[in-house]
Amino acid sequence: MPNEIDARIKKAKKALKQFGYDPVDVSAEEFYDYVTGEIFSDDPTTLWDVLGNEYIMIHELVEIGGLKKIGRKIDKSVIVETPKIPFYTAHFDAMETELKYALYKNDTYWAKFRLRQHKESVLDYDPNLPEELRPRAEDIYEKYRKLAKQMAEQPITL
Repeated sequence: MPNEIDARIKKAKKALKQFGYDPVDVSAEEFYDYVTGEIFSDDPTTLWDVLGNEYIMIHELVEIGGLKKIGRKIDKSVIVETPKIPFYTAHFDAMETELKYALYKNDTYWAKFRLRQHKESVLDYDPNLPEELRPRAEDIYEKYRKLAKQMAEQPITL
């Protein structure tokens, strides 16, 4: 299992670097602990769901990197032990990077899918979202919804 996780991390880091993002080093053990650790919300996403999706891999690497940058030790309890504002800041940074990457790849379907999830799970119902970060969550939704719509409406010319 650690070899599989390590291979997926390397692939996602390579994609991030090609995209112009400099990712933080994340070990297979840190990644495993983070993805399978304690959470404060209902999220049915499994380790294999994450490993099998390049966009979610990128999201998780950026999120973990954001937490590491502020000095958090990545283990199974980091999500529930991190204060909400720094955690959500890392999450929103990761969401924006994931959406930028999807649009960079012209994957408007994925961007719209994740924006719908963001709206339903964060904006419409997230009792843990700090009110002072609600404007950022709303800005992410509006900005990337408009960008994805514009990209989807552009005619393809050959």
